[in-house]
Amino acid sequence: MIALLLFLAIRNDTVQTVTGAKHQIDGKLLATIYHENTRLSLKDRLKKVKKSILISDPTCSFYYTETVHQIRVQMERAKETKQQSVFVVASCSENEGKSTVAANLALSLAQKHRKVLLLDADTRKPAQHLIFETKVDKGRDFGSLLTHGFTKESLKDAIVYNENTHLHTLYTTSVRRKQ
Repeated sequence: MIALLLFLAIRNDTVQTVTGAKHQIDGKLLATIYHENTRLSLKDRLKKVKKSILISDPTCSFYYTETVHQIRVQMERAKETKQQSVFVVASCSENEGKSTVAANLALSLAQKHRKVLLLDADTRKPAQHLIFETKVDKGRDFGSLLTHGFTKESLKDAIVYNENTHLHTLYTTSVRRKQ
């Protein structure tokens, strides 16, 4: 049984260490964001409530916030040296924290530059409107714009600006497929 478990552990493709991550990805590792507890109440834990941690939240740890700012600095450096202005946060599977990381990077960039657009292009399971706890009107989301077409005016109407965070966001709620 021990040999079988050891064999399965060796064959497993999940990333468990920073060194393992460096071997798995084909690119430069900018930083490592470690797990941050969401400090849920017992009631929320029993209901299995998911809560994202934003760097604008005062309960967020200094270490987590500084790691996000470190990635922001790496992105700014890439923008200056390689003229890159569009960045994508992606992963291979669900629930790896890509939406939370994208939201925090956008918040960090908006704190400094104030001209940041966070586009939630995940049409299967969009999460940005849940992370920012924003209600999106029907027909004023990215999915509706893709489905029904858009003009410059409808695009401007769909972009939500938050004065507290100085962040422009284009949310996706869902894409309804024609049958």
